[in-house]
Amino acid sequence: MAPHRFTADVRLMYDDTFENLDTHSQSGRELHADYTRGWGLRDRSRSCTRNC
Repeated sequence: MAPHRFTADVRLMYDDTFENLDTHSQSGRELHADYTRGWGLRDRSRSCTRNC
């Protein structure tokens, strides 16, 4: 495998809870994000037709 390119991914999430009718409680709201970054690899043993 040979280094190919830099990669980055971000996932933003918003959680909203509703009232629990049995206990009449509500947990709340939350906004959070997950991210990853790294270096993509490609397999040079396969034949490549475009964007190699």
